[in-house]
Amino acid sequence: MTQITLPSAVTPARRPRHLHLVRSGPSWLDGDVVEVPEEHGRRVLSGLPRPGAIFGIGPSWWWPVPTGSQTGLHWPEPVRYLTDVRLPVTAAPEWAGDGLWTPQLVHWPGHGAPYTHPLFLFIALCRLAGVDPVSTGAADLTAN
Repeated sequence: MTQITLPSAVTPARRPRHLHLVRSGPSWLDGDVVEVPEEHGRRVLSGLPRPGAIFGIGPSWWWPVPTGSQTGLHWPEPVRYLTDVRLPVTAAPEWAGDGLWTPQLVHWPGHGAPYTHPLFLFIALCRLAGVDPVSTGAADLTAN
């Protein structure tokens, strides 16, 4: 079993905006992540048409989305949008000791695409939070 090492700043109480895991091997998933409390993740999972991979990290679920998926969207509380995240595809022990968490693969999609469609996830999380989906107007999402 390959050991995953997280930077010492990665604790359940405070996590950096950018998380880079250190491990040898090619089984990585790179992109951005939508971080939600596990209970919220469980509630929206069944309502999504084609959920992608989901990783459990401490008390949160991390949903990989394509890079740049935050453009033009105002994600509701308590959701956090994290950029430039690298996650191991293989499952690892969840507790790494000394207050550190390692990612645990919770769900892998049967359809083969590891990313969840960000707009479907955004709308589901807004609905759960009881807020209207809000676009910042910063991007034309229909542009070629």
